[in-house]
Amino acid sequence: MRLLRKHSIGLTSTEFDYLDGVTSGIQTQMDGKSTASSTDSLTNKTFDANATGNSLSNVDLSADVTGTLPVGNGGTGATTLTSNYALLGNGTSAPQMIAPSTSGNVLTSNGSTWASAAAAGGGITGWDSDNTTGNNDLLPDSASAGIYLGVSSATAANLLDDYEYGTWTGALYDASSNAMTMHGSFQTGYYTKVGNLVTVNGYFRTTSLGSASGDIRITGLPFTTASGNTVRSGGGAAYATNLSLDTAADSVSCHVNYSQTHIDLAVWDATSGATAMQASEWSDDGQIVLNFSYRAA
Repeated sequence: MRLLRKHSIGLTSTEFDYLDGVTSGIQTQMDGKSTASSTDSLTNKTFDANATGNSLSNVDLSADVTGTLPVGNGGTGATTLTSNYALLGNGTSAPQMIAPSTSGNVLTSNGSTWASAAAAGGGITGWDSDNTTGNNDLLPDSASAGIYLGVSSATAANLLDDYEYGTWTGALYDASSNAMTMHGSFQTGYYTKVGNLVTVNGYFRTTSLGSASGDIRITGLPFTTASGNTVRSGGGAAYATNLSLDTAADSVSCHVNYSQTHIDLAVWDATSGATAMQASEWSDDGQIVLNFSYRAA
């Protein structure tokens, strides 16, 4: 703030020297206030958008600035934030924090807020990833849940909602529930159930007829057959030995009726067709191998 030309404003040398001394003193005071030292207080000081006024170049933000900056002023509104927690907006208040919780969890929404929860299998609601076997298999929350195959809309005929496999134990009885004695190594079969279709097989052998008489059957099917005459099913014996059939031309078959858990055995020994196999056509060490499918209830 200095006047460089005294003649341009009509001042005498004495008047100009006086003003020059005054303005020089003001300038000296302004220069002394241009920068805040590391020990200056920031109270009541203003820093404008044009970077004029006091400078912040010598302010230690970790030591000289304290307090919590509100959200409305560009801060978090919190004094601390827990390490590895997720932050949720909370209006003008401090953000909400969500703990990571169980390993493998993800942030999930219920439509109004977020939470840490187990990841849905393949991102599908109602399914989880079961990693107990190390294969990340999909596991539905409901045992009745299934998958629609071959369609792009829910169609009952295309819903696969059941699959199971295992073993079943067969035993030979007569119609009055009199049991034959089974061989311990030949009484277990396998089954596979896909939807409502069950396929069974087995190799069954006895060591004694016991008190069995009349019509005979193999009990123990893993699932009850469906109802209605249309579900009847069966097949021929794949192998049989040590039987007491009337002639070498006779053959043995098996079939299931509706709403039952046993297999009826039959012998093709009449010109009219098959008749129920009798205990007298079996023997103490009779054996049979069978395999067929049936529709379960």
